[in-house]
Amino acid sequence: MSITNEYLDLFTYISRQISLPKIKSIYLPEPVEDSEQKDDFGFVILDDDSAGAFYCNLENTLEQLKEFYSETTVVNEKTLSLIEKFSSDSLPDRAVALGVINAVSQHIFHRARFSPPDKKSANTSSTGISKPKAGERLGMIGYFSPLIERLLEKNIEVLVVEKNPARVVSQNGVTLSENVTDLKRCDHILCTASTLVNNTLDEVLENSRQAKSFSLIGPSGSSLPDILFNHGVDAVGGFHVDDLSALQHALMDQQSWGHTGNKYQLTPESYPGIEALLKRYRA
Repeated sequence: MSITNEYLDLFTYISRQISLPKIKSIYLPEPVEDSEQKDDFGFVILDDDSAGAFYCNLENTLEQLKEFYSETTVVNEKTLSLIEKFSSDSLPDRAVALGVINAVSQHIFHRARFSPPDKKSANTSSTGISKPKAGERLGMIGYFSPLIERLLEKNIEVLVVEKNPARVVSQNGVTLSENVTDLKRCDHILCTASTLVNNTLDEVLENSRQAKSFSLIGPSGSSLPDILFNHGVDAVGGFHVDDLSALQHALMDQQSWGHTGNKYQLTPESYPGIEALLKRYRA
C-alpha cells in the first residue's frame, strides 16, 4: 500500500475516534518573481486555531490555489473531505490536503498534551540516529542551502536531487542529479517533506534502503509520523505554530514567520504513537 493510501486510512480511522475540528481558513503566500529561490508555504487554520503548513511552490500550484481560495473564501468542505483529496493527481489538491492533515495532527498533539521536542534541544546522539561522517555521502532531496557549507566543512560529500536545478549553487563537493536512483550511492538521506505533496516519497524510500539514516524535514512534515516511521524514516522534523496572531500578521505582511512557532524533531523513541495520543485526547 502506498504512503498516500496509508495516510487516508489513518485519518479516516481517526475521524471515527474523535470529532475533527472544522476548517476556519486557508492562508496563501503572495507569488514572488524569483520563484526559483523562494520557498512558499500556505497554512490551514482550524476552528481551534491549530495550524498546518503546506508547501505550495511546486510547478504552478500557488497560482492555481489563488484561483480556488482568497482571503474572503469560506471553506465549506468538511475536514475529512479535504483530507481525502490527498489521493488526487492534482498538486494543489494534494498540497491543501496535506495542510489539513498537518493541522489536524497539531490539534491532536495539543489536545493530547504532547509537546514535540524542540529541534535545537533534541539530543540526536541519544536517539540512535546515525550522523554523516567525513568521507561519507549525504543524499539531499530538495536543496537545503544553509546546510551545504556545514556539511562540506566536515568533508561530507553532498548529492542533491532537485527537480528545480536552478536553485542549486554549483561548487566542489556538491553533485546535482535529477535521477532518484542515484540515492542508492548515499550513506545518509535528508529529504524534503514536499515529497509528500508530489507523491514521490515512496520512490525516494525505495532507493534509500541502504542508507544508515533517513530524515524527513520541513514544515510540510508536521503530521502524525506513525506511517513514516513504519516505512523506515528515522527522524521527522516539523513546525508547530505557537502564536497564531503573529503568524497571520506575518503572512499578511509577506514577512518571515519562523518566529511564530518552533521547529521540532520526532523519532520513534520520542513519539508515543497515535493510539497513546488518542487515549490522552479522550481522557
